[in-house]
Amino acid sequence: MADVKITLHRIPIFELLYAPSGDVHNLVERTTNAVHLAILRETPVMTGAMVGTISKDIRVAPGRSVTGVVQSDDEAALWVQQGTGVYGPTGQRIRPSNPGVRRAPDRKGGPVLRWPNRGGAGFLYRKSVAGQEANPFMWRGLRRGTLLGRQTWTLNRLI
Repeated sequence: MADVKITLHRIPIFELLYAPSGDVHNLVERTTNAVHLAILRETPVMTGAMVGTISKDIRVAPGRSVTGVVQSDDEAALWVQQGTGVYGPTGQRIRPSNPGVRRAPDRKGGPVLRWPNRGGAGFLYRKSVAGQEANPFMWRGLRRGTLLGRQTWTLNRLI
């Protein structure tokens, strides 16, 4: 009977998997860059403020994983992604926290409505609004950004 001895050299394996020049790190970085660009293209732009909050990062946990992260710390991005529900989170129309009216930019370019004693072109004034439907721009960007080459991905939607 023959004895077989297998020696694993950990340093080259770790370099392949976790080093910035390793193949796994390069694949995760390329994919993260593609997803980041796809999400930026899908982001609804009104003032451009939300686009500026979308960032990317490569996180390496040696011996465990290489993870690409694309995220936004803007609360508005969450409400755009998930929506507020047809009538807001409580099932009621959304009303301003202070007495008065809500002011919002007119994105549809319709006629300008002026509330008494309030001026300003390009704004709409409402006592309440019915909420916002979901616009899953990050999910669409993730799907489009992961269409690299011959890679096979399984995407699970957590939100």
